[in-house]
Amino acid sequence: MPDTISLNQSDPVAGKADVGLPVFNAVDFEGDRKHVIANQVRDACQEFGFFYIDLDGPQQTAVNKALAEMSRFFAIPDDDPMKQRIKQGADDTGWVPRYTEPAYQPGTVSSLEAFDCDRNDIDGQAERSVWPGLPGFRDVVAECWSNYTKLGSGILDVLGRAAGVSPDFFVTQCASQELNTMWLLHYAATSPQESASQVS
Repeated sequence: MPDTISLNQSDPVAGKADVGLPVFNAVDFEGDRKHVIANQVRDACQEFGFFYIDLDGPQQTAVNKALAEMSRFFAIPDDDPMKQRIKQGADDTGWVPRYTEPAYQPGTVSSLEAFDCDRNDIDGQAERSVWPGLPGFRDVVAECWSNYTKLGSGILDVLGRAAGVSPDFFVTQCASQELNTMWLLHYAATSPQESASQVS
């Protein structure tokens, strides 16, 4: 089974970030700090084209809790009724078994396993429930989503200021969140090659 690095890639990413690259703390995108860092964010975008964001303590804790729940879910055997009940349907949410997700090149599929949910699943407005019967799983994933949504709005606010437009310009354009999805991905350990079309 070919691994990701052996595929045709125009610009593979490797190594660690240089210490000189722009890094902001997540709390910088909240409250009164937004107007303070707008110029720094603009400079970072113009000079580097991007910037990094370090999560604060509570946000990182929420991510760690979500990762723990993911490990618990993906450890369930694929033939377990809990997984089969929430197998991804026409709405593109639910559990995605290995070798069903398209990979990086035409004619290949990925060995990743996934759990996908959207805003309707989080808000409880979906026509079917995609949540596994694991106590706490939904609450933890929803908390992680909520934290990232709040951070995303703060980033959009700062980008508006940095671009010289209204702080709510980008926030308003992204307000509906109808197409937002959250993918929990599990890249299993490499298994023996079953097909040339399967990519780890």
